Amino acid sequence: MELDNAGHMQIGGKPQPPSANGGAAYSQSANDNTSPTAYSQTANDKASPAMYSQSVNNNTDTTAYSQPANNSSTNQSSSAKDERPIMTVAQINAYIKQLLDSDTLLPNVYVRGEISNFTNHYKTGHFYFTLKDSDGVLSAVMYKRDASKLRFLPESGMKVVLHGRVTGFVRGGQYQIIVDNIEPDGIGSLYIAYEQLKRKLEAEGLFSAQRKRPLPKIPTRIGVITSPDGAAVRDIINITARRFPLARIILYPSLVQGPDAAASLITGMQIFNTALRVDLIIIGRGGGSIEDLWAFNDETLARTIAASRVPVISAVGHETDFTICDFAADLRAPTPSAAAELAVPDTAELKRKIYNIIGRMELSFTKTLAADRNRLAALAKSRALTSPQNFIDDKRLTLISLSNELDGGMKLKLSRDRARFAALCASLDALNPLSVLSRGYSAVFDEDGRVIKSVKQLKVGDRFRLRTADGSVVGEAVEISENNDNESTSADASAEDTADDNTATTFDDTAATGNVVALNDERN
Repeated sequence: MELDNAGHMQIGGKPQPPSANGGAAYSQSANDNTSPTAYSQTANDKASPAMYSQSVNNNTDTTAYSQPANNSSTNQSSSAKDERPIMTVAQINAYIKQLLDSDTLLPNVYVRGEISNFTNHYKTGHFYFTLKDSDGVLSAVMYKRDASKLRFLPESGMKVVLHGRVTGFVRGGQYQIIVDNIEPDGIGSLYIAYEQLKRKLEAEGLFSAQRKRPLPKIPTRIGVITSPDGAAVRDIINITARRFPLARIILYPSLVQGPDAAASLITGMQIFNTALRVDLIIIGRGGGSIEDLWAFNDETLARTIAASRVPVISAVGHETDFTICDFAADLRAPTPSAAAELAVPDTAELKRKIYNIIGRMELSFTKTLAADRNRLAALAKSRALTSPQNFIDDKRLTLISLSNELDGGMKLKLSRDRARFAALCASLDALNPLSVLSRGYSAVFDEDGRVIKSVKQLKVGDRFRLRTADGSVVGEAVEISENNDNESTSADASAEDTADDNTATTFDDTAATGNVVALNDERN
């Protein structure tokens, strides 16, 4: 039996629960797969020590309890109850935590299960989740210092194998595993990180075909971002020189593997977009494992490629290798050699196309020239060129005919307009009051110039003016008499109907009335 640093008893190297008065002892031994237990307690007062023993034999439990007789046993029983080993909740939790921490297995354990209730605490960077299987659940936490080292982001439903230590939480009375590493169960962490980044960038539209730029037909300056010592750059140079010697290769020597490779590749992209003018960029390397190609799965590099103002060909690894750069680039080449073939045209093929174009141009020119010659020959045989005078005579006859048609049309139009004008003049003359006066009628006006239509408008002694066709006469009414209604003549009715509404002219027929007794003549 030993005491640890906290003063707790230990048996066999394991801590034991503290007693209330420091005088309790606990012992355990194994015998034939049984665990007889003996517990003894001594008190500092006069109470007799109580003995408790249990034995297990042949799967039969026999328990014996003995209490020595004492005359003062009744008085000591209450004192023994007060001295029982009572512990607090925090002491129990701390003791359990001690048991977990001192265990030889739990501080370094691998656990397989499925993640559920995953929470990424963005403020602290810690991961909180539950690991479960078909028979149980285990609370887990991964602190920021370890979570930042993961290449992928855990998700609920993901099957994993994690490493950590099982410990207790004193205040909450719970135990949990503190995780320092997580690996996907059955699939690599790099592959999961690759798929997660691919889904993220694809959702942002970074891989959309609408944003990809067309490659130049005949690039003369090609920027290559790769290792200067690898076989990829040799393949690109050799194939470009063979297919299109006019193209100039500008190499940016970059790291293509390791923790600093992504930053080096990004720098090369920035230089070709700002400092050095190129028509096309090829970025890539030879084949390798997913770890070797991981620099080309960098998120920042993918965004730099997508934002490039110069078209980019991605040529990473072999035909079966795919990286994030392949999807972000304007064109993916399965190998660096294929990238060189896609980047530049074949000189022999280009010459053949040029010769074909020249041939088609010559044929088209020959056909056009022949057609023009035939047209010129036809024109040379026309009457306008063979007999110019006949051509002029024909045009003269046509002109005379058109002139006659024009004269006839003008005369007919003038005749119709004259007839219409004469009809309008006759209508106006018929409505003219002076025309009526010229036929022997006269108009009577009072001194104010108003037309007198009835004798009722005059009184004896009123002066009036008679308007005739050739002048006017001023007279004075000496006698006024009215005609009966049945004595109205047709002349009066005709004069009334033809009077103008604006002037309201009235014509009197002196022969009809015969009622003018005297007139004072006053000619104008």
